[in-house]
Order: sequence, then C-alpha cells, then structure tokens
Amino acid sequence: MLRFLQKTYEAWIDYPQREGALIAGTYVVEHVLGEGSYGITYLCRDVRSGIRVAVKMARPSKGALGERLLAREAEVLGSLRYPGIPHFIEMIRSGKKRYLVSEYVEGLTMEQLIFEQGKVFDESDVLEWTLRLLELVRHVHEKGYAHLDIRIPNVIVRGERLALIDFGLARRMGEEIGPELCRFWQEGLRITADAEKDLYDIGHFMLFMLYSSYDGPCERSGWSGRHNAGKRESGWQDELTLTPGVRRILRKLLQIDPPYGEVRQLTADLRNVLAGNQLE
Repeated sequence: MLRFLQKTYEAWIDYPQREGALIAGTYVVEHVLGEGSYGITYLCRDVRSGIRVAVKMARPSKGALGERLLAREAEVLGSLRYPGIPHFIEMIRSGKKRYLVSEYVEGLTMEQLIFEQGKVFDESDVLEWTLRLLELVRHVHEKGYAHLDIRIPNVIVRGERLALIDFGLARRMGEEIGPELCRFWQEGLRITADAEKDLYDIGHFMLFMLYSSYDGPCERSGWSGRHNAGKRESGWQDELTLTPGVRRILRKLLQIDPPYGEVRQLTADLRNVLAGNQLE
C-alpha cells in the first residue's frame, strides 16, 4: 500500500504542464516532446522571439538527483557546441522547478522512421547512417564525454543529416557510473564511463536498422524481426543475412569478439566495408 501511495504521489507532482502553460514568463508550452526517468521535455515557443525551443524539466519526484542530472546536462551541452547536437540556451528556475532550455531539433527519430513510417534500410544504408552518427559521437568523445544513451529514440534524422539528442545520462570519460544508469551500474563494482559503452550501444542501433528489412520469423523468440531487434545477444547471427565485414563489425561492437576501443577504429572498418574491402 505504501508503495502504491508513493507512486501516486510521484505521478501527481510530476504531472506534465498543459498546452498553453507559461514557464518563467517566457516559454509557452505547445506539447510534451518526451518523458524520461529523470525529466520531462516540452516543445515551447519563446514569447520574445517566436522561436521554438526544447525545455526540459527535472522531475520533482527525483529531488536533488534530478536537479543534479539537469545541471550536468546543461554543462555537457554547453561544452559541445557542434552541428547535430542541440545548442544550450539557458538554465532557468520557475518556482521550485528548474528547467534546461536548448535548441529544438526538428525531424523524425530513427525509432519513428522504423516503427511508424515503415522505413527499410539495407546494409549499405546502415553503414552510411552509422558513419554520420559516428561523426557526432567522435566529437562528444573528443570533448571528454560519453553519451551513454545512444538509442534509436535519441537519434533524429533531418534530411541527409543526423542529430544526437538527450544528454541527460552523459558522463565524463572515466567518471564513475551510479545507480541512475542501472543498465551499467553494478553494486559493489566501480563502473566508469568510456567509449566502449557508446560503441556497444551503436551496435544495437545498427541492429535495429538492419532488422527493418527482415520479414522472417525469429526462430528463438517467435517475434517478427523488426520488433525484436536488439533483444538478444546472438540471435541476429542466425536471422540476418550479412556480409562478412558487417558481421565482424557487429561482433566487435556487441563485445562478442574483442571490442573496439575508439570511434576511429570503427569508422575505418565501416569505410572499408562500404568500399568493398576485406577487413584485416
């Protein structure tokens, strides 16, 4: 009963702002862009300029941790300043709530393209789009950060370009990962942010794209391929028809074989496979 009451209270205090609400006398809420474990992001219009922006609120139920994560995200975005990564605008406080204002990136997420639009990607498409994503990830790593949440909902397609969003879980390279990053964190072990974790996520990003063109049954799960991508560590090797080079790249990304240590190595292999060269 106590747990139920706690959840009810959290849902109440985290209830999203309504359309037309005014944040800090400046930003008019149009609608919710997305909700995560620690924040809610709105599409807003700046009443001063008419420009649309993304405004992220730390969930009140997360208390000081939510505030710290929001402040960290502001620091990361302010440090990156790169095309394809949302520009930091400002941090504001309205009442007891704190907000991060950043550039609004228009376009469709890779998740929307695959699951809502029915977009199909062949192997060469996957390699080319992954190279575009790696340009952004390389910049993040060169600035000393790991994104740690590279997933298809966080990659936006804008014409022939990509954008990488949601840096709420980003950490400095070598920084210890806490329980808020539960898929990495292990009690009693010191787990730190590094490039390999982002590259592992890129392996799953590629699998989702590759499964978009797979229509056969998934023998071990009984699900259709496009809804099963990334769910199992090895089933893709039986279900997907891949060239040897792409298979080898995925095995390294998913840490079945000795993994890539940095973006540069992966970029070189992707370009070689696209050019029809054999990997060493």
